[in-house]
Amino acid sequence: MIFRILICLPWTLIIFYNNNLQEYEDRLTVVKIDHDANPQLIEEYKVYGLPTLILFKNGQEVPESRMEGAITKLKLKEYMDALLESISVS
Repeated sequence: MIFRILICLPWTLIIFYNNNLQEYEDRLTVVKIDHDANPQLIEEYKVYGLPTLILFKNGQEVPESRMEGAITKLKLKEYMDALLESISVS
């Protein structure tokens, strides 16, 4: 789940995340949440920075999966590969 806002620099980071997560489409579903339109979710998941990436498995947040802010393409790939391997998503 990726929390985002529709204006300002974080939006470009969301596009970056989304484009670079496409290689994982067969193993996960990317859901984008509009920060302004969903304040209850922002509060529920305690989203403080944008963009925020949270991985869920079986409806539960995966511990240590939360990432906020900018990250390089290489770091995002390393992060996702290690995280998906650690939770046995094949």
